[in-house]
Amino acid sequence: MLTEDTGTQGAGRFELELGAEAARDGDVRAFQFAPQLSWGLLENLDLILRPAWSSLRGLDAAGGGREQGIGDTTFDVKWRFAQFEALSFGLRAGVDAPTGAVARSLGAGKPSTQAQLIATLDAAPFTLDTNASYARNPLPDERRDLYGFALALV
Repeated sequence: MLTEDTGTQGAGRFELELGAEAARDGDVRAFQFAPQLSWGLLENLDLILRPAWSSLRGLDAAGGGREQGIGDTTFDVKWRFAQFEALSFGLRAGVDAPTGAVARSLGAGKPSTQAQLIATLDAAPFTLDTNASYARNPLPDERRDLYGFALALV
């Protein structure tokens, strides 16, 4: 899912999510494995670490060329700051650290920031999650300010 909910792990609890993504643009193929570890620092506050391993194929004009290795790493905090019975609000914000090799197309080379404002309505048997997000893109010649909105009914 592309949305975030306001749920946190709870003090002293951990969660490991294993995520992968594949994409193709012309002859270029990309694969990324990005596990996410969330640790509950408080009942309503999580620390999140998300390193990435990337593989890119088709990087040269002949459709060959391959690079693989460690990509950029995300460090986030998720805070559920308000709870009103079935309705809760939270914020997830952090930094993408430039841990990937820029010369090998595995990283941005500069840190970037992002934030998501989150609202969750738990109206059993359904849950509604909404997010409004902002990210600052560090790459030159691309849009710098990225905005988003997501909605999920589960």
